[in-house]
Amino acid sequence: MTTPGRFILAALLLLSGWTGASGTPSLAELTGPQIKAAFAGKVISEGAHWSAYLLPDGRTKSIELGHPHRGRWKIVGNELCVRINESAAPECWTALRKGKTYLLRAQGQDLYEVTPEPLSSKFPFD
Repeated sequence: MTTPGRFILAALLLLSGWTGASGTPSLAELTGPQIKAAFAGKVISEGAHWSAYLLPDGRTKSIELGHPHRGRWKIVGNELCVRINESAAPECWTALRKGKTYLLRAQGQDLYEVTPEPLSSKFPFD
């Protein structure tokens, strides 16, 4: 491949969020403001056990194993902190962008892969 061709291919891979020949998406840790922009007013879910609607005002509506909850969320430094209900301890995660999805990580462990979505009838919070 010619040098201009290599440059174009490298630029396309960089812009698409993919690195290396393995096709593994690159991970980029989000800052607090980036987390807020990505998640505020959206629903996040790990796909099987829970879904949470992060209202822009810091409240949450969630469903965990079929049980509805009302709680709070906030950004603390560069972490998303969510309390599933008012009496629960907050769970705080760093968020890493992985293509169109995000990894939520706590203490160096990847816990959930989520894709923020707009609120829809697919999520029966009320």
